[in-house]
Amino acid sequence: MAPEARYSVRLLGDFHLDGADAPMPDANSPRLQALLAYLILHRDAPQTRQQLAFLFWPDSSQAQARNALRQLLFHLRKAWPHAASFVHADAQMVRWLPDSAFDVDVAQFQAALATAARAASHNDTATEEELLTHAAELYRGDLLASCFDEWIAPQRDQLREACIAALVRASQLSEDRRDYAKALKHAQQLQRLDPLREPTYMALMRLHALNHDHASALRAYRSCVETFTRELGVAPGEALREAYARLAAQAAPTQRRRTRDPMLSMIGRHEEWRRLLEVWQRSQLGDKQFALISGEAGIGKSRLAEELLVHLAGQGFTTTHSRAYAAEGQVAFAPVTGWLRSPALYEAMSGLDRLWLTEVARLLPELLTQQPGLPPPSPLTEYWQRQRFFEALARAVLAKDGPLLLLLDDLQWCDAETLEWLRFLMRFDVNVKLLVVATARHEDITPLHAVTRLLDALRRDDQLTEMLLGALDAAETAKIGAQIIHRPLGDAEATRLFEESEGNPLFTVEMMRARSDTATSGGTPQGTVPKLPPKVYTVISNRLAQLSPAARDIVGVAAIIGRAFTAGVLAQASDVREDALTGALDELWQRGIVRQPDSGGVAFDFSHDKIRDVAYAEVSPLQRRRLHQRVARALEQASGDDVDAASAQIAAHYEQAGLPTESAAFYRRAAGVAQSVYAYDEAIALLQRGLAQADQIVDPQERARQSLALQLDLAPPIRISRGWAAPELDTPLRRAVELSKQAGDFGQQARAQVSLAFFLVVSAELAQARSLSEEVIAGLGTAGPGTYTSMAWTNIMGSLVQQGDWVAAEPAYQRALGAYDESQHAEHVSLMGGNFGVLAAAWSAHAFWFTGLADQALRRGRDALEVANRLAHPFSQALALSYLATQHALRREHGLTIHYARQAREIADQYHVGYYLAWADVLLTWANAKQSPSAGAVAAMQAAIDGFHATGARLRLPLYLGMLAECLGDVGETESALAALDQALDHAEHTGEHWLDAELYRLRGELLLHRSANLAEAESSLVKAIEIATAQGARPFELRAALSLASLREPRDGIGARRVVESPLARFTEGFDQPDVVRARALLTR
Repeated sequence: MAPEARYSVRLLGDFHLDGADAPMPDANSPRLQALLAYLILHRDAPQTRQQLAFLFWPDSSQAQARNALRQLLFHLRKAWPHAASFVHADAQMVRWLPDSAFDVDVAQFQAALATAARAASHNDTATEEELLTHAAELYRGDLLASCFDEWIAPQRDQLREACIAALVRASQLSEDRRDYAKALKHAQQLQRLDPLREPTYMALMRLHALNHDHASALRAYRSCVETFTRELGVAPGEALREAYARLAAQAAPTQRRRTRDPMLSMIGRHEEWRRLLEVWQRSQLGDKQFALISGEAGIGKSRLAEELLVHLAGQGFTTTHSRAYAAEGQVAFAPVTGWLRSPALYEAMSGLDRLWLTEVARLLPELLTQQPGLPPPSPLTEYWQRQRFFEALARAVLAKDGPLLLLLDDLQWCDAETLEWLRFLMRFDVNVKLLVVATARHEDITPLHAVTRLLDALRRDDQLTEMLLGALDAAETAKIGAQIIHRPLGDAEATRLFEESEGNPLFTVEMMRARSDTATSGGTPQGTVPKLPPKVYTVISNRLAQLSPAARDIVGVAAIIGRAFTAGVLAQASDVREDALTGALDELWQRGIVRQPDSGGVAFDFSHDKIRDVAYAEVSPLQRRRLHQRVARALEQASGDDVDAASAQIAAHYEQAGLPTESAAFYRRAAGVAQSVYAYDEAIALLQRGLAQADQIVDPQERARQSLALQLDLAPPIRISRGWAAPELDTPLRRAVELSKQAGDFGQQARAQVSLAFFLVVSAELAQARSLSEEVIAGLGTAGPGTYTSMAWTNIMGSLVQQGDWVAAEPAYQRALGAYDESQHAEHVSLMGGNFGVLAAAWSAHAFWFTGLADQALRRGRDALEVANRLAHPFSQALALSYLATQHALRREHGLTIHYARQAREIADQYHVGYYLAWADVLLTWANAKQSPSAGAVAAMQAAIDGFHATGARLRLPLYLGMLAECLGDVGETESALAALDQALDHAEHTGEHWLDAELYRLRGELLLHRSANLAEAESSLVKAIEIATAQGARPFELRAALSLASLREPRDGIGARRVVESPLARFTEGFDQPDVVRARALLTR
């Protein structure tokens, strides 16, 4: 009969047999312990006496071994009267009874692991962690550590490895829950179990650091070094050494940043936290990653991101935090500037090559003072130059060795330039270990938002991890509430809190903090109510109402500032005394209204934007205007010599203050800052806001003065970013001309007229362009600035070429050349983007070709390219190559057209020169289509012309449409080809761009031959082509049309056909290698 007591057997560690109120057997004999362990471990089946005797006494004879077994079993029965209830022994078999009243720690250990595995399969990590922790507690040591028999080694190793795996997993689960103390306990047990396992030391260092025990983290590494040296004679691996170097570089134990109440730990978000750690690990493999945490306002996006920042900073990794603001006056690249000015990056950046530091100085002008020999950045005149600037910023951000975390809050408010640079950064230097974590309000990111383009690109490159945060559950909400009031919430209290806050962490915190304050009635908001539930608005409003008078005063001023603020700016903008200000700021911090984003920093910010919104809404409209003015002036004073950096913010405050004169001036200043960092769209937007403000200036002279300056400044960023022919140029240029005439300032008038004239040229408004340019020359006379004179004559010369007046074009070119000097290059580029000396030579080469001077035309075109190459100016190189490719297209040299057009396209694409990119695309597509005609080639040609149309340009459309007609004719689409020619001729008629009329009529005649047998109509068109060419002096077109007419007449009048060609050919004095000339000579020699 079994005893009532239940026994427990411990085999893990030292052998121990225990039972409540029951006699214990005398089991001190190691052999008896080993026998009991073996029987227990093999309790599923009986064991033969023969097998046991051989196993335990292998060196004895069979008779001696069996006798030893009998004596051992006798000793067991004598020492333990109830042994028969647990061990059954007969003449042949011995077995531990599996149904007897006993518990074995090995069985419990294995059962816990098995149940944990089932929990893991159901993603029940809480249960899994609990069971793994229990299993680890059961494992008090290796299986029967005092036994050295061979049979036990495999089972001992198996259980040991199972415990190691359980501890690794349990430690990871605890760390994932951010219970670093418990994770550390598991890691320490793991170290005791296997002191030669390197990942354990990595975990110990990390977890000590996360528990803010810097010294223990370093001791863990030293322990690893000593153990590995003593036991293995080797040093730790590179990863462990790097981790130690990061921790050793920290001057003191990392402290959690004072960004919010230190008593509040993060609640929930376990799955999102796991994913963040996973994406961090992925980034450590050199695969740059971008994590987006999105959700509604107050849902805990920033809290989760900051938890990762603290987690990594505590381990010695480089981390830095910046943010964007919804407030007006946001400066381009402001988040990048914030990152670069952080201590984590600033010092490392100083070691960059001077070339890159000069570019970075556009954002950090203090570098020029700190490094006196550093050359200042040159003015920016072209879009392609931003590539070097982008690279400089990337090199600066990545200057510090090792893994890097960049945190960016409120991505939805980020400027377009920073977003574009972030895309560049994610593609820059594939070996960088980088993770960018951004937070965003998902409801603010529409399909057309600039952020969407960034995210789409990141998805395509498999660099994006997205997390949409939802509400917390009731239990998690109650835990947050308990942290605020320092006690658990009752059931009814927790239910009410969850219903009112709807699981939103911000609302939960604000409601609980409000309950801890004195209850007051919420007033009616005085301003525009922010997008908050009325109950939450009232809660926040009530909290603000509980502030002291001084704190209430400065919280309103802080809300007016609209972004992070310093005590100095706050003091200058408010009426609060300095001593009261310090106390008021501390009160705001104590109540969780504001925070300090960087520990030890001088700036403050609201703990959440929604609190700022309520504080702003509580300020009356009249007070707002007064405070905006005071803030603007405070920012001016606080900025010192660096007012430019704050100019956009100052301008916005002056605008809100109703002071348009000051606002317009600062918007213009801010636009200059934006242009200096290649933020052309930002510059355009700022100038347009400045113009809107200038329109409100009462003084007519001041209004005209500021409007003229703003309009003139508006043209360059539009031209640089959107092209020479951007339709948006029309209004500011015409308005600038009008205003400059009113002001009587001929220097500004000349600048405006030259700029407008060139815009009109590329828009194919040639007569008006000539008229404006002639007005400039007449006004400047011989004493005028050479820059405007050379540009005006170039406009006139180009207009004459496109109008088909090539004889008059050459004298105009010579006048342009006479007024040009290469020293004007920088001014040309600043005004128009390209070198007008190169433009004049390349364009006038076309006039040479039309007059039959083909060799001189090629030389002049190549000279223009040589000058562009010598200047190393990509815009001018693309220009010269495009004109040279066009000249070879006119000569019908398809291979050379492809050669030069491809070069032009590559440069234009690389340096973002849209006009020449579209031009080169047309030429390249046409030449390829001529070599391999097909329907696909025709479609590509039409698409290329559509691309050119998209630039806003209309110049040379007759050429492009004529090329399209050729391609259509080559594939038998005669009617469509004739329609394209009609369109080209109609364009020429409306714009006066008659340079290609002769060729268009020739093509028409060729196509009419394919449409019908009516030779008379075709011949009439070819004769008209010859007449036009003869009248214009277009010798190549005259010869080409004559060749087409000769081909038509030759079957019926061979001699007459040759006579048609003789006269045009005789007028050629050079260019004899041109295909048309070669063909004409062959015809005459037949």
